[in-house]
Amino acid sequence: MLILQGRSADPKLAGTLNAVKNACRLRGLPLPTILAVTQDESTWHELAKAGFTHALTLPLDEEALAGTVCEALQALGRKLPPAAPSPAEPEEAVPDLFGEAPAPGQPPKASLEQDNGSLSLDLDFGQPVKKKL
Repeated sequence: MLILQGRSADPKLAGTLNAVKNACRLRGLPLPTILAVTQDESTWHELAKAGFTHALTLPLDEEALAGTVCEALQALGRKLPPAAPSPAEPEEAVPDLFGEAPAPGQPPKASLEQDNGSLSLDLDFGQPVKKKL
């Protein structure tokens, strides 16, 4: 996937884009998705004629960009990873395995135990806190 923005997202690059596509063909590679990121939609028709396959406007919308990347991967026959949970779906709380850090200047509590030849080190960094990542 090629992403071109600003002066690089220009219909005058048709020759360069064709050279990239020809190089892919000669090497047996799939043709790339070529995305133009522009200020507005005024040149999209010319960009399509020049060989750009997709176009988005600034500021980039995360969902639109993700959709474009997914389309590019699907065109290559790639399996997509499962979708991330939407904000409407509840996320499971991920426990903080290390707990809270000790107050500045205080060392963590620690104990060392030995039982039947095994050694155990127990560090207490404070109360565990559940946080969402």
